[in-house]
Amino acid sequence: CKSISKKSKGACRSDGFQSVFYEHEKLVNCECQKQVQTRKIRCACPKTRVKRRCVDNKVVTTKTSFKLSGNRCHRSRSHHRSRVSCPAKKRVVKHKCVGNKRIYEYLEQRLRNCACKLVRRRVVKPCRCPKPKTIEKPCVAGKQKVVTIYYVKDRMGNCKKMTDVDTEVCARRKTCRCDALGDPHFLMYDGVPLHFQGECKYTLTKLRNPADPCAFDVQVKNEHRGDNKNYTYVRLLDVKIFGRVFRLHQHKRLLVDGKIVSLPYTGPGFRVFYSGPYVQFVATKCRFSAAFDGRYTGYVEVGKQYAGRMVGLCGNCNGKQKDDYVTREGVNVIAKKDNFERDNLVGNSFRVPDDSDKPGKRCKNTPALSASSACSNAWIPRARALCRRLSDRRGPFGKCIASGRVPSLALANDCRNDACVNRLKPAALRRAVCEAHKDLAEQCAEAGFAGLRWRTKTFCPMKCDKDKVYTTKMQPCPKSCENLFFGTKANCYNLPKREGCACKKGLVLDGRKCVRPEMCQCVKKFPELMCKDDASAKKCRRWRAAGHCASNPYTMLKMCRRTCGLCHTKKAKASCRNIMSVRRCKILKQKGQCGTSFVSTACRRTCGLCKTGDKIVEEKSTNKTAKSSRRGHTVVLRSTEDND
Repeated sequence: CKSISKKSKGACRSDGFQSVFYEHEKLVNCECQKQVQTRKIRCACPKTRVKRRCVDNKVVTTKTSFKLSGNRCHRSRSHHRSRVSCPAKKRVVKHKCVGNKRIYEYLEQRLRNCACKLVRRRVVKPCRCPKPKTIEKPCVAGKQKVVTIYYVKDRMGNCKKMTDVDTEVCARRKTCRCDALGDPHFLMYDGVPLHFQGECKYTLTKLRNPADPCAFDVQVKNEHRGDNKNYTYVRLLDVKIFGRVFRLHQHKRLLVDGKIVSLPYTGPGFRVFYSGPYVQFVATKCRFSAAFDGRYTGYVEVGKQYAGRMVGLCGNCNGKQKDDYVTREGVNVIAKKDNFERDNLVGNSFRVPDDSDKPGKRCKNTPALSASSACSNAWIPRARALCRRLSDRRGPFGKCIASGRVPSLALANDCRNDACVNRLKPAALRRAVCEAHKDLAEQCAEAGFAGLRWRTKTFCPMKCDKDKVYTTKMQPCPKSCENLFFGTKANCYNLPKREGCACKKGLVLDGRKCVRPEMCQCVKKFPELMCKDDASAKKCRRWRAAGHCASNPYTMLKMCRRTCGLCHTKKAKASCRNIMSVRRCKILKQKGQCGTSFVSTACRRTCGLCKTGDKIVEEKSTNKTAKSSRRGHTVVLRSTEDND
């Protein structure tokens, strides 16, 4: 019989079942007869169907599904649109220069018919040779090799590498620098270390001749911190010059003759301002500067003309290291075998009366520490591993160390000593190691190696405020409200670019904060510029109820201007004046910014916006205001930060 089989289904019954019929032939009495078998199965609906199509570079997905209800299959459809995105990253293939032409091939993914396809784009540009490089080799026997690598084009337009090697005499530093580091280590002018843990006040450096017009006297005050009574830290620096006392205090505060003033602070022959992580004091015509970071580190830098004419913990800057360990009485103690005893003899001899903000506390001369108390032999390898970057020529400080311009070995030894001392205190250990690396980065910046990236997310990260951002090349004199509104030029006094927290784009420095130009404190003196309370609304309402708006209007003009109703006074409306300097207003006018609300109010006279009947204020009053502000004679409201 033929192998014929047919399958057919009956209709779905109300009970949810249907019959399936199978037909085939079977041999019966030598004849092929058709036979039908019946089976009963449960009713089933068709499977879900999914169809995709591209419409306007968007994938439209149509989903058709069936659901059994009784003895019937009900159909339902759903539509969904989805976007297709291609990788935004572009690849640039730069080919070799051929005939003074270079082919740049740009490869990118573009969307076509809902699919990402590779698109090639070729651009032909003239060849450019690399920029010349200058490599300075380390000083050997007073001489230094300077290798200059530059490129020239041949007849075919291809770049050809050229090298010049010159031998020069090693340049001597025109200044002497003394550092007070960590807990504390003093690095003298001539590169000699001094480890002294005195808790009193001492002469850091002083000019012997008091009749010199630039006679200076820098004193350092140390203090104990935490529960460790064997080691001290720098608390403050007192700079005595020009008959005044400038105290560089904790939290980057400045006190002049005992009074807190705001920065920048300028006077005849000096200027104090923020520079990187430091509060920087500069005697503009004396080649003298001092700085303190408000925590642990400070330094003094003087010109070579003072060599051999100074005394103090910093030495004399005469280039001879053998005569630096000299007491106030002139006794050279370099022959002492115990370095701790030698350093204590020098340090205690320069003790001066303590007139700091803790005068009631009596201090004693510090006894010498034994060398065995510093570190155990088992912990020395660990200390070396933590401070290895300070002497590694392949690390982030490699080029700086190889130049021979920084005392890297002395800083590495100080780091190991600090690591041993704080081995049982993890927080103090991290702080000591990070401070040592920061000190070397500062020394490298002074030597011309600014922008070294030695910090990572896990090793000594620097945290900045919300209005600031970390940078390795911070401007030594950043933009401030002073030079923005009064037109004072930013003089950086040849200071290097250091690492630190710089103001974000669009903000300027106002004291220790970064603010928008219209929020500067010097602007708040003028009611016509802004109407806003500086203090909280609750405080202003309480002060208004107490009658302070009438009894103390000048303070309320700054703190609660809006609550006290001191905005847009008649006097302010009726005056025609420039609040900013004339020079600054003219620049803004040339840039076409007179139409903005802020500039139109601050430069009302220069922009020609005076109305009939306004009282014209002469520019002399504005200049006097700018002049007095540049000198630092401004009224400063003491904030809660000054009490930290």
